[in-house]
Amino acid sequence: MKKMMHSKIILYIISFWHQSAFAFIDIKEEDYKYDPVQIAYVKSIYEQSLYGIDFLFYPAKQPQRLYVLCNGATIGKYTMWSWFWRDDEVWEDTAYLFLKDDAIRWYLGTQEEPLTDTYCAIINTVMHWCGLTANQVYTIGHSMGGYAALHFALKLGLAGAFVLRPQIDWQTAAQYFSVKKLQDIWVDLDMLVRTATNIPLLYLQYGEFVPDKQAGLHLLAALIEKKAFVILEKTTNEEHTGYHPSKVYIEATLAYMEKMNQLQ
Repeated sequence: MKKMMHSKIILYIISFWHQSAFAFIDIKEEDYKYDPVQIAYVKSIYEQSLYGIDFLFYPAKQPQRLYVLCNGATIGKYTMWSWFWRDDEVWEDTAYLFLKDDAIRWYLGTQEEPLTDTYCAIINTVMHWCGLTANQVYTIGHSMGGYAALHFALKLGLAGAFVLRPQIDWQTAAQYFSVKKLQDIWVDLDMLVRTATNIPLLYLQYGEFVPDKQAGLHLLAALIEKKAFVILEKTTNEEHTGYHPSKVYIEATLAYMEKMNQLQ
């Protein structure tokens, strides 16, 4: 992806809209989420494994882009898998890769068995399957999944990342009890931004929940220093969960990022 040549950071500050605009579960999610037959079918056809890691992959007939969706801290689930499922099983120009980390280790693995490069290798392999390059790949994630989405986008020089309330730096992430086990392998993403040559276009959302807000401000400071491009949404949400954008909102934001990248 070409280096972004913006004279200053571009911010779209969006105040919290009416809650109905942020329904996390759409009709398809409700239909399929608790349908064991549907889930078993999707996994039997579209779940694969590489390097000992399971993932879900929806191929496209003529892929123009790849969306990589990183699950948060829930075991055995692929985030938003039903949002992008098609009953005719025909995906035209967008392919979807769903990743998860059932060990709840922020996709980092352990000192003995680090996994960041393994997940990156899976993304690269699927990119190759699709005949795509890094500037055609976008990541999506919330919380632990948001951390992974931004981490992979920075490591691989991807086109963009759509992240909701991600953990960013050790100082704020350690407020989550489950993160403390990762101290020896943790990577501060604000520091990674500061050392990155190319920074993906970024959508960042955080609210009033203190660890989320602190993490968001630390990331924002690094992005400003780098004169990066970010769409920032600051909500009034006082909890870590809830208030997720709809599928349509996510797709529209990523389409906007894609157009911005094409103009460079």
